Amino acid sequence: MADSPSASYAPTCHPETREVVTTDIMTWARDPKAAPILWLSGPAGAGKSCIQRKVVQLCTDEGLYVACFFFSVKESETSSEARFITTLAAQLAENIPGLKWYIERAIMTDHRIFTRSLDSQAEGLIIKPLQALEDSILNRLKGFCRKTLMGFASQGDPKARVGVIVIDGLDECIGEKEQAHILHLVDVLANQSVFPFRFVIASRPEYAIRTAFSSPALLARTRILRLETYEADGDILLFTKAEFCRLRSNHPATKAIPVNWPSTEDETALVTKSSGQFVFVSTVMKHLSSPRRNPVLELQHILDYRPSESNTNPFAELDALYNRILRQPGVNILLLKSILHAIIHSMKIFYFIEEVEDLLDLAPEEEVVDKEFWLSLSLETDQTIKKKMVEDRLNEAGLIANDW
Repeated sequence: MADSPSASYAPTCHPETREVVTTDIMTWARDPKAAPILWLSGPAGAGKSCIQRKVVQLCTDEGLYVACFFFSVKESETSSEARFITTLAAQLAENIPGLKWYIERAIMTDHRIFTRSLDSQAEGLIIKPLQALEDSILNRLKGFCRKTLMGFASQGDPKARVGVIVIDGLDECIGEKEQAHILHLVDVLANQSVFPFRFVIASRPEYAIRTAFSSPALLARTRILRLETYEADGDILLFTKAEFCRLRSNHPATKAIPVNWPSTEDETALVTKSSGQFVFVSTVMKHLSSPRRNPVLELQHILDYRPSESNTNPFAELDALYNRILRQPGVNILLLKSILHAIIHSMKIFYFIEEVEDLLDLAPEEEVVDKEFWLSLSLETDQTIKKKMVEDRLNEAGLIANDW
């Protein structure tokens, strides 16, 4: 959860960063006529969880926050859908005046409620208690139901949704069926007239999640924000400048660090290497902060680093993250390597065949790479032709080029 003990150590947005996207989310949260669901889609390491924690804080400050669930494969309790409904129900009981009594009554009436399906739990622990609260005598007087629910009157449309439920890391819920089921539950709840809350969901654009959001019913009730459309380089530069300033002041080797370190060129190179991913610069700064390393020498090593080098890997933590993402059950690793190989060669950045093999950890004898094809691809200068060559090869594998 956002306020759990482990969350106190979780990274947060650096001050004055991610302001555009959080402003867009909060504008949606305040608008009573907005879609009841917002999906923040973005690649791994782009900072979605930091943004969601900031949204929790902003919503709390404005009295809009009612519940959250942060999925994570690091904890067994948050890596599956099992406790999703019960966790939301517990937080709703805590934050919505008068609702706790009805939820407790539902539990006393059905002692097996926690062993039932999530659909039954959603009905028994959330929908029916909210309905009972709305139907209570006090709430029927002068139509004050939603005033009781949220602690303040909702002006205008009597069915206006106020209050925000934050769901993060849906892609870290193990199993595509469970991910799709969570979205089904969200859709069911959001479609209830007695459910005056809205959902903001953050995840990677995994296949099962994309497919669920593309269904007509869910799509009609969802606003989609793609994090990659927001310029991140300026925020990343602001973060790196602040971190380098901290290192110059606090690192044990501070006396050996030049006042003008790092150079503007090195800062720019680091931002370029990050490719818009906050996790990259965050990993770099953790590495440089080690008291056993000289940050000046380590930064140069990072800027010059190549995957094939045999010395210490400064990106071990980052490699572990992406290795976990790419090696999920059911993933065809050889085919995935071939696709990544094609994408790299279809870009304007050219690599030697051997360097790409090192990057993808391919043995020279692996037949997954057709060296003649990749060589002809790397020598081709017309980007349209290069793209067509890659699409044809993907089609041979039964894949659609747009999927990658």
